[in-house]
Amino acid sequence: MRAANHNGRGRRWLWVAVLVLASAGVARAADEAPVLRLRAEQFAAEDRCCEALPVVQEARRLDPLDARAALLEGECAIRLGRYGLAIAPLEDARRLDPQLSEATLYLGIAHFQTGNLELAEKNLTEAARLFPDSAEAHLYRGLVLLERADTAEAAAVLERASTLAPQSVDPAASYFAGQAWLAAADRERGEQALRDVIEQAPDTSWARDAENTLVNRRGSVQRRRGWGRMIAGFEYDTNVLLRGEGVLLLPGKGGQRDGRGFWGIDGGTEIFRNEDWAAGVGGSYYGNAQFDLKDFDVQFPVGFAWVDRSIGSASFARVQLDAGYTWVGSDPYLFPITATLSGHHSWTKAGDGRAFFLYGRRDYRFPINTVIPAPPGVDPKQARDRDGNWFLAGYDHIVPLGRALLRGGIGVGRYDSNREYSHTAFQVWLGARYLLPLDFAFDVYGGYTGEWYDHASTFPDPTTGFFPPPTDRQDNVWRVQLELEKRITQRVSITARYAYTNDDSNTTIYAYDRNIVGGYFTVWLGEP
Repeated sequence: MRAANHNGRGRRWLWVAVLVLASAGVARAADEAPVLRLRAEQFAAEDRCCEALPVVQEARRLDPLDARAALLEGECAIRLGRYGLAIAPLEDARRLDPQLSEATLYLGIAHFQTGNLELAEKNLTEAARLFPDSAEAHLYRGLVLLERADTAEAAAVLERASTLAPQSVDPAASYFAGQAWLAAADRERGEQALRDVIEQAPDTSWARDAENTLVNRRGSVQRRRGWGRMIAGFEYDTNVLLRGEGVLLLPGKGGQRDGRGFWGIDGGTEIFRNEDWAAGVGGSYYGNAQFDLKDFDVQFPVGFAWVDRSIGSASFARVQLDAGYTWVGSDPYLFPITATLSGHHSWTKAGDGRAFFLYGRRDYRFPINTVIPAPPGVDPKQARDRDGNWFLAGYDHIVPLGRALLRGGIGVGRYDSNREYSHTAFQVWLGARYLLPLDFAFDVYGGYTGEWYDHASTFPDPTTGFFPPPTDRQDNVWRVQLELEKRITQRVSITARYAYTNDDSNTTIYAYDRNIVGGYFTVWLGEP
């Protein structure tokens, strides 16, 4: 009996010891949690949120009722771009301490970044009321309004954000204010805001995006009242001759591969502008010099002029005329003239689109090949005359997406000439330009052109010596280009480029592959 009582007293003392130890553990945790939070706050103050986040999460594990720790966890998650992870701790912070008004602002930012505009607008409107002098609250509220297409109000709110604290929210606030003013049909204020971004934040992606917006609203280059570019470099070409499969090289003419020097200059200037009209002129000259195949040196000068007519605040129409001349070797080769009618529209965040119609004339100046025989009953001089008229109608679009600029388009065309070259064409192309760290940019482009000819070729198959069967010629032309650009200064860049062309033709002499690798040095004149 005494042993049983002794055992009972032992068990009771054991439970007391366990409770004391547990209480001590809770006390130590309660003491440790504030220390961890202070440590995390120090990391955050030093902009080291990647280190602060696990520390404050541990502090919250030890003390789930610490509202400030929850607020700090949400803030650090936002700073690290982990917006979805920020929402739960910020909701906890506001529930635990309704006086933590900062949680409302951060929740608005997190909901905006995760795409919940309804909750973002609710929280950011409340944050702007609680913090009337908070530039960040007005910035994100303006972005929500811009997403909702309340453009005039968005522009005013974003402009206020920029005025309150330009050092913390610009150039972003001014850039989006400019976009909002443009969308609200206030062209003067919108363009001025974008010019301010270019002036105040040169050599940044914001400045380049502002430049692109100003340029794209008026087409290509005429928004710049005077502009120019010089480029020089070297290329290696695996098929200078565009030699088709099975075509034999003439004795003494060397190979089809060669390196060359490449150079060019282009520029233009606006010569007239008022509220509704604008006009300008420009020109370019490009040339190359082959190392060995001198007969294939090319010179190509072009002159052009354009007239624009505004259609509302975000649209305009353009008429442009281009005329050029090409020499190959020292001989005249081609005299092309092209007239283009295009309509342009800017959808702000949805990008910029262009519908176009081109009509042109190509006058070839080299002798027609009558040495190679044609099929019986076909006059080679007439059938192989390449002179003709052509048109191309289509649409292309450019969309900004973060640090990328996506582009694509489609076109349908027709070339009317004599028997050998008349055809209908379909084109499609896609590309993207990515802004990388350290002022690098990567550009990728891919395109396909299908060409369906009216007749079979009049040239014999070089592999058999016989004329091809009476199957109409069809070409499937694939193109890929990769480009890496490095900006040295705002006006100077170096570029490495690779281009591949494959003409998958059902007619042997027109089927070829071509690879070009080049390096180039570019200097922008006027406004880069």
